[in-house]
Amino acid sequence: MEQQKKLWRKSRRKEIYIQNYKKWKNIFDLFKFFLNDSLHGILNRPFLKKKINLIVFAVCLTGIYYFYFLINMYQLSSISNMAALIDNKNYVIAAKMTVSSLCNMCIIFGVLICVLVNSTLNLTTTSLFIAKVLPYSDDEIRIANKILKLFLALIIFELILIIVMPTVRLIRVNFIGWIVLLLEFHLIYVDTFLVIDFIYEIISSFSYENNLKFLIRFTDIFLVLMDSIYFFVIRFKIDYQIGHAKSSMLLLMLIILICAITILGIMIFITDKLKFQSMIFKNNKYINIYLPNLLSEFKLVFAAILRTPNYIYTSLVIVTVFLYSLLYNSLTITFSNMLFIFPLIGVVGINYANSSLKVRSYFDFFRVKIIFELLAIILTGGIILFPTLILSFYQLKNGEAFVFGLTIYLSSIILGFLLPKSYGNLNETLSSILIIIVIILISLSLAVSQLLYGICILLIGCVYITIKNGRKKDL
Repeated sequence: MEQQKKLWRKSRRKEIYIQNYKKWKNIFDLFKFFLNDSLHGILNRPFLKKKINLIVFAVCLTGIYYFYFLINMYQLSSISNMAALIDNKNYVIAAKMTVSSLCNMCIIFGVLICVLVNSTLNLTTTSLFIAKVLPYSDDEIRIANKILKLFLALIIFELILIIVMPTVRLIRVNFIGWIVLLLEFHLIYVDTFLVIDFIYEIISSFSYENNLKFLIRFTDIFLVLMDSIYFFVIRFKIDYQIGHAKSSMLLLMLIILICAITILGIMIFITDKLKFQSMIFKNNKYINIYLPNLLSEFKLVFAAILRTPNYIYTSLVIVTVFLYSLLYNSLTITFSNMLFIFPLIGVVGINYANSSLKVRSYFDFFRVKIIFELLAIILTGGIILFPTLILSFYQLKNGEAFVFGLTIYLSSIILGFLLPKSYGNLNETLSSILIIIVIILISLSLAVSQLLYGICILLIGCVYITIKNGRKKDL
């Protein structure tokens, strides 16, 4: 009898192992299929098929980052020299505050990128249909889609981590300490992403289909708003409390590591056991906004940008952050914060190419001149960034904040042409990632106004070439 029980347990364990093996093999196969389908729209672009374009693009990015790295190293060396003059007690406080600040930034980026990925990365109807027809369970499709989103989010995080890496140099730890810190940053980021994605799954599972899109968009705005409040207000209080807490640097790192691993274990268990519906497919429609009678070129560009949901949601988030800051801060502090927030409205230019994609081939037929289209694009950007222009002259007595916003807007126009949303379900996500990186890099030029104006003029020329080539063929 005892021998039979042992054989039964052994066969049962083998059966469970085979089931789990088949399940995760199916999930991995689906992940590869979804990833290949997502990358097809990017790698199929004529611009990326030419090796010379890829080489030039890679060299430019490397050069920009090298320039960024040198600037940061120069500034950080000055800070490090000053840090060597302070006593050990104050240094420990500063080091703990730096670790806390970096961990908070991982949380902030985790929320922001999860919202970005969920709102831009959606499986195509073809790939979803094939996955449903083939013998894959809904749970396997859900987990494969989650892994795809997490994989993409980690790539974004690695790019951001490369940019902020020089800041970590301020913390004096040994090699093992560096490894632990990097592990903690990744764990915190993954934990945050999984928690936010789980919130989306709950909303998708317990909402009616007719109001699901509204709830998802409301959740997007709410999470970005809370993330902004955390960035501008809450994180500073947390950094101060942790910095002045009576605990050593080693204990702080140990507590963060244990908490991060515990949360990760809980989220993996929830993902595997609770089979909520994943937000897999979602369409974005245009919003009907009245536009006055204008020249056809200007009205076309206005409609292509202002009638997209992204413009409405971005505007709502910026206005809400402005009102919140105005409520809890003085007018001077609010205006100082908004000098960087208001120019971010320029990211909506990324929608222009995709919105005008179907009618672009008729522009020459209707005698829409390239120079008029360029002027319409610049004028639309000027109208969108008009509050930034007023604030820039009021606060800075110059137009640098406005030009900063215009460079973001022009960069997003170019990226929208290179990676239009309709040509691949990963294109919008990748272009959004690139515009975030561009914003970080362009912000470096704020210290040198001549460089900022030079970049803006160069981008105007690039936009002209882009829209000219866009009429002849795909970029």
